[in-house]
Amino acid sequence: LKCPVDICNHGDCVQNHQGEFKCFCHHGYTGAFCRIKGNSEKNSTRMIMLKSPSDLAVFRGEREIIECNSNDPSAQYIWLFKDMLLQSDSAHITVLPGGILDIRDFNEELQGTYKCIASTATDFAETEFRLSLKEKCFLVVETPPEDTAVESGSTVLLSCFVPDAKKITWFKDGKQPLSTQHTILASGFYLKIDSVKHNDVGNYSCLAEGEGGCSAQRSAMLTIVEETKMDQEDKCGVPALSGMVPQLSSRISGGRAVTMETTAWHVILRENEKEKTFCGGTLISNTWVVTAAHCFAHYPSEFKRPFVKSNIDVILGTNQCKGKDGVKRKIKRYIIHPKFAERSSYDNDIALIEMDEAVNFTEKIQPLCLKPTSIIDDLFLSRRGGRRVGRVIGCGQRYENIEDTPDLIQDVYVPIISREICTGANIGTGNFTDTMFCAGYERALFGDACYGDSGGSLSVQLSDSHPWVLVGVVSWGVGCDRPGQYGYYTNVGKFYNWIQENVN
Repeated sequence: LKCPVDICNHGDCVQNHQGEFKCFCHHGYTGAFCRIKGNSEKNSTRMIMLKSPSDLAVFRGEREIIECNSNDPSAQYIWLFKDMLLQSDSAHITVLPGGILDIRDFNEELQGTYKCIASTATDFAETEFRLSLKEKCFLVVETPPEDTAVESGSTVLLSCFVPDAKKITWFKDGKQPLSTQHTILASGFYLKIDSVKHNDVGNYSCLAEGEGGCSAQRSAMLTIVEETKMDQEDKCGVPALSGMVPQLSSRISGGRAVTMETTAWHVILRENEKEKTFCGGTLISNTWVVTAAHCFAHYPSEFKRPFVKSNIDVILGTNQCKGKDGVKRKIKRYIIHPKFAERSSYDNDIALIEMDEAVNFTEKIQPLCLKPTSIIDDLFLSRRGGRRVGRVIGCGQRYENIEDTPDLIQDVYVPIISREICTGANIGTGNFTDTMFCAGYERALFGDACYGDSGGSLSVQLSDSHPWVLVGVVSWGVGCDRPGQYGYYTNVGKFYNWIQENVN
């Protein structure tokens, strides 16, 4: 709260909810009430804000993680909303150490002016910005197209029922026009595809346009299968222990152990002669695992010998990083993406493992859901929807310079970062390709994946009523949890078709 009487001669006064006053002195003044004039030329560099949030329009229900940062590492931070001091935790807002504000489920009550104040005993800096509510377009897609897998020669009817749409346009793989065997029915509400052939396989999307420039787009994948082996039994991504709450201040390199029921899809890859857990993976069916291609490519340099699949144990159903009490399988075959490292060292960093024997699904062993790129990009990687906070699981090092594998599987929740910010990080030209995304924090010690977490999952849950979806594979980074750097992940949605083709 602003002080009822300004007692600070040369500064700003703030009053907390306990009635205590504090003066933030202007540059060149010190003392409890900012009355002592100092020699500004002899003072150290004035505190400034290095990172200042800007005005932002936020969609209803969206989550925003906001940071401010000064040039003084000893600075303390407080946040004001409409000139009222924000407490450390509330229903929709959590104030985290180091100038981080976590706002959840944004609504009209949360729009207004926010202020971040950084202060030391002798100086302070502040920044002000406004959050406003941006309503989503309410053009309701009552019956969207759904991912469809059919046998060759079948007839498919894709729906896109939008009652208030003035116009509906269909696209295949982002292009028009559709071929002659594609029939538009009922003013675009349906697309009929006769005698499906292999060249019909692809991404079908409908664009519904309404009044006032309002639009909505939905997409679905059409695939051809002979015999579907990728049976996720409609139970993928649902841990036996539900209600997991993201802890944004936790970090794999700080250690938050997790239970077996919340890591049911995590797979441990362990070198049995060296007895070392070196990578992770994600179960997507009762026989198939997704991991990182560089887990195989870097094996010879890490273990000083050629890769031999018989030396690898695939372990499931345990939260012990050494695989104790887990279900053990061997590698029947592994498939590295043919374009791995084509444009950069970690380009197309994805691989598949087929286990020598199927596993039975239990509370401790469950597959994680897969979705095509249209859903991944639209719901999880864009700013339009989703929680935009990913959960990373692994047995990697907890500190960059200390090789210490934890006893138990760890997890960390990291915000997904926009491509513009990822591209601007100092990672070298060309290393960040269109098959990747990045996640994490700009400052150190807030959470990241590290060595040994490679191949594990970054999963996202759209809401508490939705299953968890495999969005990313832990790929690479510049060190671990360094300031100004993020973790880089393979965008699994980009490889949805490749996965389907190989496992089916």
